[in-house]
Amino acid sequence: MILEQWFSRRFLPKSKQDRKDKTTMDSVPETRSEDVGNGFLAHARNFTINGAIMGEHQQIIQTMYNTITTGTTALDRLLPYTCPDAAVDSSARDPPPRCHPGTRQRILDTLNAWLVDYLWKIFWLSGPAGTGKSAVAQTLAEMCLEQGRLGAAYFFSRSSGRNNPRTVIPSLAYQLAVNVPDYGNLLGHAIAFDPSIFQKTPRVQLRRLIVEPFTLLRAQGHKSTQTPLLIILDGLDECNGIQAQCEIVEMVGEIVRLKKDLPLLWLIASRPEPHLQYIFSRADFAIDCKKEFLIIDADTRNDVDRYLRDSLIDIRTRFPLVTDAAWPSEAQSRRLEDFASGLFALAATIVRYVSDITYGDPVRRLTDFLAFMTNANHVTTTNPLQTLDLLYSQILSEIPENVYPVTRRILSFYQLLTKKLLSIQRICNFLCIDKHEFYNALNKLHALFDIPPPDRAARANLRVHHTSFYDYLHSSFRSGRFHIDLRGLVVDYMKTTLFWYKNIVEDPCYISDGMFI
Repeated sequence: MILEQWFSRRFLPKSKQDRKDKTTMDSVPETRSEDVGNGFLAHARNFTINGAIMGEHQQIIQTMYNTITTGTTALDRLLPYTCPDAAVDSSARDPPPRCHPGTRQRILDTLNAWLVDYLWKIFWLSGPAGTGKSAVAQTLAEMCLEQGRLGAAYFFSRSSGRNNPRTVIPSLAYQLAVNVPDYGNLLGHAIAFDPSIFQKTPRVQLRRLIVEPFTLLRAQGHKSTQTPLLIILDGLDECNGIQAQCEIVEMVGEIVRLKKDLPLLWLIASRPEPHLQYIFSRADFAIDCKKEFLIIDADTRNDVDRYLRDSLIDIRTRFPLVTDAAWPSEAQSRRLEDFASGLFALAATIVRYVSDITYGDPVRRLTDFLAFMTNANHVTTTNPLQTLDLLYSQILSEIPENVYPVTRRILSFYQLLTKKLLSIQRICNFLCIDKHEFYNALNKLHALFDIPPPDRAARANLRVHHTSFYDYLHSSFRSGRFHIDLRGLVVDYMKTTLFWYKNIVEDPCYISDGMFI
């Protein structure tokens, strides 16, 4: 509004008479001395203009005015560089994951309290794969959208192609311009001033397209900057490239430290990948960043059980002709809850499979699912856990080919060895691999396992977040090339045991450190 008023007063004709007067003046070859005296070349002598491009003054001013003040023009120029599918209300994500009513209340209350006091400018929400991080982010985003507190949101997804780091800043700027019209005017000015901004680095784009305009709005006391707006980056670990993920976090950290009065809050949700853990644990993030880890505890299991019970009641209501009040049985419900094991992703997969309207027979679908889970190699026309299995396959496929043989061996022995509660160091000793090789082999599996840091390797043991992961590995139908054959596992285990037995008999010093005690 301020730019529009300034352009209107300074350059644009105010009436037809003004334009008529201008036309008359243009036809007169004379130049009035007072006009020259007020110009930017007043009293200039003996100078030369090289490489000048001449045009109609009024046309240039009108073009600049339209570019700066017309929001649609700025947004039209910005749109090709964005990812519309990543927005909170994108049809490509419909229906998006949401928190079931009455679930995840503790973390939602924590986030809402943060939006009120905003003691930290950054909130890192992490947790294993499938624990509902995206559902929490979506639910919070929709609440903020209703309250006018949502600035922008980018929901990453590698499988859906929403993972190009070059589209992140333009997408955030586009959504901010839609939600904050005053900012949209300044954004148009920034694009008009430097049309090549879309070829700049993300760091430069963030500064020019978001930081500088909001700094100006803040300095001018605009109402839109009185309460901080929320920007959400969900699934950052699925952004293409570890370096790009780190750069995004570092950029956000920099502007939070350097522009403490910037009216923006950042929620970043991701899996606890090692490179992200490192950045968020740095000293420069200690003051301005709140960290919350979604664990699978008793409360989470209760939430998942509640979601399953309510969903089955809803399915019964939607299919009254093929279900009755006794469906599902208490035994079936308990088995479903045991299979889900506090994992929202698995529970949601079960509900989608049973309620598939294409088949229209939830009773038969539930029976088939329970039979499938009882016999992991039971082959059906469709895989009830296809969505979850794609997640597991995606995670495993990210492990480099030259590293995967060691990863496979660790995974093969894990179930057998953890029954003895062996520490990581003892597992390494038993498998004859050094600690560095062990951690390198599991570097991509932090989304599925709780992997203690190396300084705790002598005491801590490995813990799996997804108990269903081993069901996946042991079923050739589900895991394909990642299948682990139990018979081969037993043979390999016996060979390793005999190797150690032979060495211990020949040289008892092998057990002097108590590694097998």
